[in-house]
Amino acid sequence: MEIGLTLGRGAAETVVRPAFDKVQYWIELLQGKHTSTEEMVNELDILEGLIKDTDSSSAIHTLKAARGQAEDLCASIRDVIDDAKRFARYNHQHVPLRCIRKYTHNLVGKPSICETAERIVKLRSQVRRLQEILTPFVGQGMVPTSAQAGRLQHRHVAHAEGHWEGMEEPKTSLFQYVLGRESHRQMVALVGMPGVGKTSLARYVYEDNKVKGHFNCHAWMTVEESCATKQLLLGMISRLYEEANVRLPDAINIMDEDELSGMIQRFLKQEERRYVIVFDDISRRGQLKLLSDLALPDKNHPNYGRVIVTSRNREVIESCDHTITITQLTSPDDWNLFCYKAFGSSSFSPGEEICQHRERISNLCAGLPLAIDVLSALLAKKDHSQWSSIISELESHGDLGAATEILETSINELPKNMGHKNCLLYFSMFPKSSTVSHNTLVRLWIAEGFIKRQPRQTRQAVAEKYLSDLVDLHVLMVEDSIMIQKKAENEDFCTSCSDGNQQAPERVRRMSIQIEEDDFRQNVSLSKLQTLFISNKIPHVPKLLSSTTALKVLSMQGSLIEEFPKEIGNLTHLRYLNLRDTKISNLPMSLGNLTNLETLNLKGTFVSELPKSILKIQSLRHLLAYRYDAPKKPERQPEAIFGVRVPKGIGQLKQMRTFSVVVADKESKIVKELINLKKLRRLGVLNLRREDGSDLCESIAKMDQLSSISITAMDDEYLDIHNLSVVPPQLQRLYLRGQLQVVPQWFTSLHRLVRLLLSGSSLNEDSINILQSLPQLAELSLIRALNVDQIECQIGGFRNLKILDLDQLNGLVNVTLHGSMRWSLTPETVAEMSKVTFLTGCKYLAQNGTMEFAL
Repeated sequence: MEIGLTLGRGAAETVVRPAFDKVQYWIELLQGKHTSTEEMVNELDILEGLIKDTDSSSAIHTLKAARGQAEDLCASIRDVIDDAKRFARYNHQHVPLRCIRKYTHNLVGKPSICETAERIVKLRSQVRRLQEILTPFVGQGMVPTSAQAGRLQHRHVAHAEGHWEGMEEPKTSLFQYVLGRESHRQMVALVGMPGVGKTSLARYVYEDNKVKGHFNCHAWMTVEESCATKQLLLGMISRLYEEANVRLPDAINIMDEDELSGMIQRFLKQEERRYVIVFDDISRRGQLKLLSDLALPDKNHPNYGRVIVTSRNREVIESCDHTITITQLTSPDDWNLFCYKAFGSSSFSPGEEICQHRERISNLCAGLPLAIDVLSALLAKKDHSQWSSIISELESHGDLGAATEILETSINELPKNMGHKNCLLYFSMFPKSSTVSHNTLVRLWIAEGFIKRQPRQTRQAVAEKYLSDLVDLHVLMVEDSIMIQKKAENEDFCTSCSDGNQQAPERVRRMSIQIEEDDFRQNVSLSKLQTLFISNKIPHVPKLLSSTTALKVLSMQGSLIEEFPKEIGNLTHLRYLNLRDTKISNLPMSLGNLTNLETLNLKGTFVSELPKSILKIQSLRHLLAYRYDAPKKPERQPEAIFGVRVPKGIGQLKQMRTFSVVVADKESKIVKELINLKKLRRLGVLNLRREDGSDLCESIAKMDQLSSISITAMDDEYLDIHNLSVVPPQLQRLYLRGQLQVVPQWFTSLHRLVRLLLSGSSLNEDSINILQSLPQLAELSLIRALNVDQIECQIGGFRNLKILDLDQLNGLVNVTLHGSMRWSLTPETVAEMSKVTFLTGCKYLAQNGTMEFAL
């Protein structure tokens, strides 16, 4: 009898309990309460912790499958939390009859509330099941100690200025070839085995200030073995045109290889073009032959050109004019390099406990700078007593390449209870030849949920620390990204649909489409997809987006879409939307449905006005909406910059960190509303009227986190910003376009300013004295900015200046200099300096883009 009653109670519990929970959650959601949501947030934290605690490269299949299910479940929980919060949104609006409005809204949405309540019940049961599976695996040698997690300490950057152990000769040779007197095209090749430093050396020379100033056309191309010729040519012309601020023709994507090659040749053959182009990691002879024969001017053309080629295969570079062979380091260079990177000095004298490992370290690294980079980073954060066991483990994998095995070990050393590993694997989302800005990475990591808040730190600061840690560990300084790509695919982190892989797996969470037209096979379910990158034109974007309702990150940068896809308005979980460099000109009211959106990137689009519905996106943090008139150089012509008009009430979006560039319309009163955006770090204002200057100063004085300000006056109006009472203490970049006559007195408080641009300022000589006293100023641009015929630079003036950019200083006649200085010059500055008389007892040298004054 008791057994029957027990079974009966158990059956009733199984049936009744879920139904009771569902009704309870339904009532809470209807009332706009957060109780069930908070419980799910707590369970999400526990589940995410279990995923990290059971992370292991040697995980058994059962554990790997359970972790995959747990990651899917975490994504579903985040979605249902978003939905639950949306129902509660009206509970916090300060409007009349708030309660009536709240209940009316939630009753109208009753079917959705029922569905959400049912999902909560289902998800919570799944959480309990997976917790039971994963918990036994915790603590089985896979969890790092807190000491290990905390040892990500500061490290010295590899190949610092002037420090190239064992590579001084090839470095000197490359500089000589690149800056040589030969006026026609010269091709120089760096050849050597993987890991010897070919790419690092090429990058070092390419980015050198002398080299930058010596040429006016620059392009770096990473050549993948599977890269189609057309894609290679498209990438090359895009880089050249972008640097020159020349707009690409609309028909460029339908051009064939011959047409693209002709475009590049005509561009490089233009009068006064001086070009340096790098083709990194060419593996096929046919690729180099096609580029040199079709896309580049021939050797007899008079334009000054240099082409740097890196390759592992000597046969590939037979047609080059010069060849530099990079070999493995030998003793003592390899040990000196290790000491420099591990301890910060090649002259460091380590004790016996370190020196006893010298021979084993040298054998393990095999003279490869790449292996030395990674191993030094790995060992530097370990106690010396642990070195022997780590080296022994690496020695046991003698069948693997030195750099490969060391890198694998270094990746596995990343703290599992933090987000470093996901941040590292995220690099596999980008094409090999692409460049990604620091700010873009940080925003993407935050949108993905990799970055958790820490005590007394913002998510931005935590993300920047993660990036710094990855750089310091040298896990990003790899010639090939194959290992990171492979690791990401093995762990089902993401998939890339490129020329060699045109189909996505069924359970993909993140996908990057890097192919054209109909190559992508849209025949799989993408219901689990959280992140989608589309970098080329595909014909079925609407169909693709309609099946991806769980998207949190969507990037369509460079896609040839002309209208805002209406399906985006249904992606209510979206946190990051990148429409940069598309042809979109209008945004619909449905944009306001994206109430979780944090980043909206409209740079390079034709959008000139934002819809009023954007005021609903209270979570918005980063709004980037400006474009340049490509044929002009915007920093020299303010009229070439275009911003966006925003609706009245934009000051409600108090979470904003980036707001650039906004048009200061008289009707919108936008300048007055800026005072509410106290958390801004970057601000750009266009068409500022003189009478709005005092209001802008009042607003800026409240923004104590500002690091970048760009202000452009309307037409030729006076830029009245002299009344700024409090200078943002973090200000590092300042761009002012408009008449100043004298620099404001608050310039003397710009102690952290690194970059300054003044255009159309009409400054007097006293203003120059203030500028040269700025202690951290490294880059100065003066465009039509001086109203003087002479400048006097004092001893100690411009003490940290590295780059000087002068243009259109027609009245300047004399420059008097006291002391020694060395500046890198822009091409415009070189032309300006040729018109000026230097009154100085110093020796003046101006060559290869560098100006040097020496006593």
